[in-house]
Amino acid sequence: MSKRKYYPNKWKQVKAIPSKHFESIDFEDLMDWKLGGYELPEGVVCLLRERNLKTNKVSEYTYMQMSAAKRRTHKILKQGDSELTICTHSQVAHIDATNL
Repeated sequence: MSKRKYYPNKWKQVKAIPSKHFESIDFEDLMDWKLGGYELPEGVVCLLRERNLKTNKVSEYTYMQMSAAKRRTHKILKQGDSELTICTHSQVAHIDATNL
C-alpha cells in the first residue's frame, strides 16, 4: 500500500495577510459560533466520545440509528470507568460514568 500524497498547507501565505483583511470578532461570539453552532453531517443522528479515565484513551463513535447509540451508551455507563460526551442535532451532554 502506497503512502498518501503530501498535501501542503499554506500557513505562511495566510500568516502574511495583514490583520486589517480579517473581520474582528468578540470571544463570546466566537464561542457561540464554534461551540453552539456545531452541525452533525446529514445521516448522523448521534456522536459519542468516550474517554477512559484509567488509560486516558479517547474513542469516538458515530451512529446513524439512535437505538445503536443507546446500546453503546448503556455499555459504556455499565463499565463505569469513562466519561462520555453525547452529541445529537439538538444538544451536547457530558456524563461522568464514575459518579453514577
